[in-house]
Amino acid sequence: MKKLLPLLLLLSLLFTFSACGDDEEEPKKEEEKPFVWEGDWNDPTDPNFPFKNEPNFQPGDYNPIKGTWLYLKNPELRLVYTEDFQFLREIFKKASGKWVREVWSEKYIINGTGYKYETDRPYINKWKIAKENGKTYLLVMYLSDEEWRKLEFIE
Repeated sequence: MKKLLPLLLLLSLLFTFSACGDDEEEPKKEEEKPFVWEGDWNDPTDPNFPFKNEPNFQPGDYNPIKGTWLYLKNPELRLVYTEDFQFLREIFKKASGKWVREVWSEKYIINGTGYKYETDRPYINKWKIAKENGKTYLLVMYLSDEEWRKLEFIE
């Protein structure tokens, strides 16, 4: 019995210390809110038109993705968003050594978080601009995807 008492005491101490655990909470992941289309920010009749009270804004000017962007995962593909909201694709043809441009969509509409266009069906992509080491990148994500695609601004 004398040997049993110290053994029980030792076991109870082990259980006591194991229950103490770490008080630090695990870092909370930033919860992504469900994507909500905010309308066409270049259409003053759209109820989501955001710049109604901005004195320097002209309807039809909101186009922060305008330009030519090189798709980093496939350097033979460039996406072009034009001033008049056409969405083009440029594909590098090795045989000729030239970029071939084609219309991907006749028109895209844009707001602060996404843009819409149609090819064989309607698409909505999320977008954001990132700057790293003096370069500008366009990050694009399909709504059905969880991966940001990275494009580098080239002109």
